[in-house]
Amino acid sequence: MMYNNTSTVSASFRMNGEIIQQSGVYSVAKISVKNFNVFDKNGKSLEEFTLLTPSKTLVEPVLKQATRNLHSTYPFIEMALNLDKNGKSCKPKPPKKGFDKWLRTKEGQLYLMWNKATDVQKIQVHLENIAHDLKAELISFQINE
Repeated sequence: MMYNNTSTVSASFRMNGEIIQQSGVYSVAKISVKNFNVFDKNGKSLEEFTLLTPSKTLVEPVLKQATRNLHSTYPFIEMALNLDKNGKSCKPKPPKKGFDKWLRTKEGQLYLMWNKATDVQKIQVHLENIAHDLKAELISFQINE
């Protein structure tokens, strides 16, 4: 595939939490208060609250899995594919220290299969690293040329 300055990558990530899509409906609780605004000589409140009827949920809130969308431009593609000045993909350079440990990471695995991997697989590895940093899961991604 050939990428140019107008190429973009769009990705969707599933986050850990949930968001409220529609809020719930609740009934009002009824309480009674004795000694309203009455204080002792030390300033301590003498009010007493009694719950007559508790609040009830009339309509449950609608929750939805939280997602995050990411739109990246050509510099991300350039970084993911490790492109040189001529637009040709170059194998990334391994670190000088901790090479064995680095080989067990996704980037290290990408380094090992660099010549066999497609551009899409190389970009996917970098998107999965972003998902890992966000503590999320990569749902889908699309590359627009």
